[in-house]
Amino acid sequence: MSTTSSAAPDHTDLVRLMLRDLTVTTSILHARADAKLSPIGQNLSRWQAMSWYGSVPSTVPTVARSMDQSRQYIQRITDELANDGYVVANPNPAHRRSPLFSATPEGLVLIDEMEAAVGNWTKHLSDALSEHELHSFRATLAHLRDLAAAFDMHEFQSSVAR
Repeated sequence: MSTTSSAAPDHTDLVRLMLRDLTVTTSILHARADAKLSPIGQNLSRWQAMSWYGSVPSTVPTVARSMDQSRQYIQRITDELANDGYVVANPNPAHRRSPLFSATPEGLVLIDEMEAAVGNWTKHLSDALSEHELHSFRATLAHLRDLAAAFDMHEFQSSVAR
């Protein structure tokens, strides 16, 4: 008679390898994006923030959450973008002290310049990866984010219960 275990298999070593690979890959991609954007005086963080402000008026906390960065870090980037004339603060009817930032006409031009700066690189990646691979990878990343958030919530609830 065979016995089966209902416990999930332990893939801890594979998870560690995946996390290491993801960290290394993220660092490489970040460095490549910065290298492509630096000739026009920009970087990946500014590109990401401008992509938010160029698509929909957003608050600093919203952008910070979406980028998984501290509010203070995104506030610093947003202040720089505002000082450079690329974003403008607009009143937020939902929150008096948290304005909605949006791209100025100069900011929209900057977004186009940033997109052009990384165009060959993103085209190279696009050509090398299938649509299925990209959708699958994005789904896996979303699942990892959900798992990380659920674990953080579990840790928080466990610490409160102590």
